[in-house]
Amino acid sequence: MSTTRIAALTNLGDLFDTGLREQDDPCLTAIGPDGAPTHYTRRAFEAEADAIARGLLARGLPPGARVGIVAGNSARFLFAFFGIMRAGLCAVPMNFRLGPAARAHVFADSETVLAFVDAERAPLIPEGVPTIRLDDDAEWNAARDPGPFAARAVAPGDFANILYTSGSTGLPKGVLSVVTSSRASD
Repeated sequence: MSTTRIAALTNLGDLFDTGLREQDDPCLTAIGPDGAPTHYTRRAFEAEADAIARGLLARGLPPGARVGIVAGNSARFLFAFFGIMRAGLCAVPMNFRLGPAARAHVFADSETVLAFVDAERAPLIPEGVPTIRLDDDAEWNAARDPGPFAARAVAPGDFANILYTSGSTGLPKGVLSVVTSSRASD
């Protein structure tokens, strides 16, 4: 990716832009619970992220709303992560190994309003925070709104995501990824 292209980004979700390479090039292989691989092309990856972005906006989430992800690694984790950012929202992937107090702090500190989860980690979500199950096909499909989508431009200084430290010296601290911090100069 050229530095000119990076400098023009107005949404970190555009870092995965199919216009940069052939859309039918493979870009992701996910290994299912049965060990069988599923291959995704760039076009398929972008379509999944866009469907999540449209679905999140259809829920009425305002620009910059914090959306958590508390799940093991999966293709849907990545689709959600990029979809959140493409929608102009703030992705908050969380370490599910945090203890209860640290986890509660991260949810409160980040002001997470919705969380993508898997079945194993669903009990870790605080009461009152709505969830979307990554590993439940019915919930996943209900959260998607397939169709064309252009990533929302976000203002310089808006948060793209918040990554939390492990909390080894106290409570976890949020590290903010700001849209302008990803820009490169020519």
